[in-house]
Amino acid sequence: MLPPSHDITARVAPLYHSVIKEHGKISVTWFGPTPRVIVNDPKLVREILANKSGHFRKRKFSNGIVRRLANGLVSHDGEKWAAHRKIINPAFHLEKLKKMMPAFVACCNELVARWEDHVGSDEAKEIDVWPEFQNLTGDVISRAAFGSSFSEGRRIFQIQSEQAQNVVKMLNTLYLPGFK
Repeated sequence: MLPPSHDITARVAPLYHSVIKEHGKISVTWFGPTPRVIVNDPKLVREILANKSGHFRKRKFSNGIVRRLANGLVSHDGEKWAAHRKIINPAFHLEKLKKMMPAFVACCNELVARWEDHVGSDEAKEIDVWPEFQNLTGDVISRAAFGSSFSEGRRIFQIQSEQAQNVVKMLNTLYLPGFK
């Protein structure tokens, strides 16, 4: 058994961990009948995600349910991707992001203050950061986009989270030959 550690890759994704360890930062494994290329080089990952050359195509979803749920910028290619990107691009203009900085800072300061209260000065404690970062994300979106704090819109985010969990549960019940 592995000793306790925050480096959890070997426990969470043992197959990928062993493949990368044995074959290097660029390697191949199989997911059912489908080959999967593993890229663990940050510069190459950036190039692939930017896809300025057009050599890297996005995955096509064969499952109709997944196709309907993943119908957005991430799943589009070509002209459809360009049209969607053109619509959302102004929201991420540097000047607009600069105007949102006070909201980002306030959210982060509140998070750090909560953590300091939780930990105290006497002893070291662990904090489960997953729900904390979920709340931080909701708070940043709420303040930047709507001008209200996350606590005011908490119920909406809870409902969205429940919907996402239900979708994942439903997708886990699907049987796809070669994938389970």
